[in-house]
Amino acid sequence: AERIVESTGVLPILVKYQSYLHAGAKKATSYTTNCLSPLAKVVHKKFGTIEAVDGSSNKNWCDGLGATQNIISSSTGDAKAI
Repeated sequence: AERIVESTGVLPILVKYQSYLHAGAKKATSYTTNCLSPLAKVVHKKFGTIEAVDGSSNKNWCDGLGATQNIISSSTGDAKAI
């Protein structure tokens, strides 16, 4: 892949990006507001998105008790920035 969008937040930043770049990726970015905003703009322009929600997909809520696995959504202000 030429471009990587990292969205797990599991690996340390330096380890993640070095491994992607050594594998041949030309660009690697993190999944933050700064990364998501331009991506969302392009997707909206191409497909006309109205709203996006990252839901639970009917998963067992007890499985996501670890900090790195927690998928319970909460407002962080990122939606307003985007």
